[in-house]
Amino acid sequence: MFSAPWPEIRPLVAASLVYFFFFLGHGSYFTTLSPHMLYRFGDDARYVFFTGQLLYPFGYFFAGWFSDKTRRIRSALIAFLLLQTPFQYHLFSPDLPLMGCIVSAAVTRFFFAANTQLLTIAALESLSFRGFSVSRSAGTFGFFCIQIGMLLLEMFALSDAAPEIQGGRGGQWGSVFMLVTALFAYLVPERRRSHTEYFFRDAFSALKKEGFLPFFIVSFVFYFSYQVVDYYLGGYLRQAGGMSYVYGGWGLAVLVEIPLMILADRIAGRRGVRFLFLLAVMSGAIRFLILGLDAVIGLPGLILFQQLLHGIHFTGYYMGTVYLLRRNFPEHLYGTGMGIYMVVSVSAGATIGNLLTGLLLKSDHGFAGIFFVSLLLHLAVFFSFLFLSLPARSMKKEDSAHV
Repeated sequence: MFSAPWPEIRPLVAASLVYFFFFLGHGSYFTTLSPHMLYRFGDDARYVFFTGQLLYPFGYFFAGWFSDKTRRIRSALIAFLLLQTPFQYHLFSPDLPLMGCIVSAAVTRFFFAANTQLLTIAALESLSFRGFSVSRSAGTFGFFCIQIGMLLLEMFALSDAAPEIQGGRGGQWGSVFMLVTALFAYLVPERRRSHTEYFFRDAFSALKKEGFLPFFIVSFVFYFSYQVVDYYLGGYLRQAGGMSYVYGGWGLAVLVEIPLMILADRIAGRRGVRFLFLLAVMSGAIRFLILGLDAVIGLPGLILFQQLLHGIHFTGYYMGTVYLLRRNFPEHLYGTGMGIYMVVSVSAGATIGNLLTGLLLKSDHGFAGIFFVSLLLHLAVFFSFLFLSLPARSMKKEDSAHV
């Protein structure tokens, strides 16, 4: 791949650079949001998470529809990055009231989803699945780098700061990388590759393919329980060992994610997309088992070890979904198809799960109840995938070709 002439590897280098800087900024937001909001607002933090999750899929849907309709990528990406930056910075202001955090979280998640969608479309159009895996892993490496940076910041610069400053400063500083990403976004193609006329109803016609509806339903259940990782795990890690546990834990989380992201297309090509889903869901079940036991009896040392399973838990399901939808939606409808999936499965499941999680956290069962419910739901999803009829059962060799 890397011995090819510059014109051939330029799309890979461009996508990798944009992903790297984008996830430098996103990594600071993602890992800081949960502990910061739970510390500041306690149970009421669920409203911040709820509104953010509610707007998240609509960002995916809007960007996908807009790109499919107008056949544009770069100009929309730059505009959305510039819009995301001030809201992400404002979100972590230590004196911002609850309503301000709710609004800022909603707008930040909307534009983050929109930018992620546009980056995915750009990478998939200019690269093979192999190239997409490599460029996306550059984003994961950026996520790792920002966790190490914030861990060092926590240890040597903010250790004596007030807790509300301690939890939010990294989120504010990380948002600056969105501006850097906007500069590198000029490397992204402006025009979509497809010239097929766009009709919104055609995306719904593609959903009639056998296996899509069951997959959407199972994904709803998966994200119903998975959202604990997004919104409440950071608070649990901070409770266990402070912000250094948060940053250190998420740093460990991507050590497995990076190589698996690169190898995902080979795994899918040899074992099928279903294997990626099974691997992801079982890893998640083991994670929630460890977390549940830690919440009940304490498992010294394993609380951070379970984060190593995050790489399999997240990457397997994410990459499996990308491959599945990309291969079964026409090229000019991929963005809309992914947007529909995000609204119907990811958002609906995670939004309802977020509300239930907030209620469980207030009960006598606390985090233990949350983790064990997620474990049972993951086991149900695992057995569902054993018998689920998927639209695409395996990858084609040409899908995994080098750039």
